[in-house]
Amino acid sequence: MWVRVPPAAFPIINSGGETTMDTRKENEGRKTKKEATHYWPTRLRVDGKAVWILLTDAEVHRAAKRAENNPEDVPGLWTRIRLVFGL
Repeated sequence: MWVRVPPAAFPIINSGGETTMDTRKENEGRKTKKEATHYWPTRLRVDGKAVWILLTDAEVHRAAKRAENNPEDVPGLWTRIRLVFGL
């Protein structure tokens, strides 16, 4: 059985039909120069509750390197699908 998913469900596909994973946003409300100029809004589940976190560029790069160095800890395709769709 196939389920049709509307394109609006996939914000990674831009209006030109190209795929992009760049969700990096400018920090428009910076209060000091020490604050990050950009951040990556990320939604995840903590203790069963969905929360938003804001990651800096350095945190994203550090996490990407950690995942690259530990591929055995990165969930497989079907696990990621279940996580996204709550199956």
